[in-house]
Amino acid sequence: MKPKSLNKILDCHPLAHLFIMSAIHKLADEVAKTKGDDYPERGIVDGFAWVEVGKQIQHLLNEGK
Repeated sequence: MKPKSLNKILDCHPLAHLFIMSAIHKLADEVAKTKGDDYPERGIVDGFAWVEVGKQIQHLLNEGK
């Protein structure tokens, strides 16, 4: 995705930022429930790294709750 595309999405509606944050939160929660072995061994992104970043994002989004 090009940076211009992201800017277009963010500028398209006042709730766009919230929509994107909600999507990130949902994906982070789903990924954090998985294991690195759940992803293809030769995938574009290492499964273990993917799960780790999902857990880190989940933690950051849940801080202060």
